Amino acid sequence: MWAPRLVDSAPGIVRFQFRQVTPDSFELLIIALPESIEAVERALSDLDVRSTRSTGQRAHSDVHFVEDIPVAPSGKHLYVIPLEENARASR
Repeated sequence: MWAPRLVDSAPGIVRFQFRQVTPDSFELLIIALPESIEAVERALSDLDVRSTRSTGQRAHSDVHFVEDIPVAPSGKHLYVIPLEENARASR
């Protein structure tokens, strides 16, 4: 998946996670250094356009800056939570 590489390369991002909400939309949770939030916003401003160009399908991402991203029950950090797993977790 191209999007995690793009986000991972943005300066100031400490950790991130994509959570698929619908087949064509994601929430992007980001923990960023406070002084880097504006730079991260600029770097990701056209994320939806890049997604459409890369996959050929229209996708939408809502970006949320957060203080914490919980780890999985296994103790590992997951970079992408697919729709099926996200639906199970919200029940």
